[in-house]
Amino acid sequence: FHQQNQEVSIVTTRHPCEEVFDFVKDHNLPITQIHFTKGKLKGETLLMMGSTLHFDDSPYELANNQALGIKTILVTYRFDIKENQEFCDLLELSKYTK
Repeated sequence: FHQQNQEVSIVTTRHPCEEVFDFVKDHNLPITQIHFTKGKLKGETLLMMGSTLHFDDSPYELANNQALGIKTILVTYRFDIKENQEFCDLLELSKYTK
């Protein structure tokens, strides 16, 4: 998305914490904004931002965002025992980046 000159932001239900900022810095992510909703659903923040697409791993966020008209893609994860690592199971990301 960033390569297509689109803003990429993080919206998290966490309370403000250094862990999120450190993650962005450690992985050199091209994040424009970080929003902490402090335990509240993300939909209102996404509306305020004018978000047109959101990725989330929570079915509750998915349902709330869809009710607000925000396109949301549910992301699932799997754990690879051999690699001892968690992987995102979002298979067709390319169809959202055009």
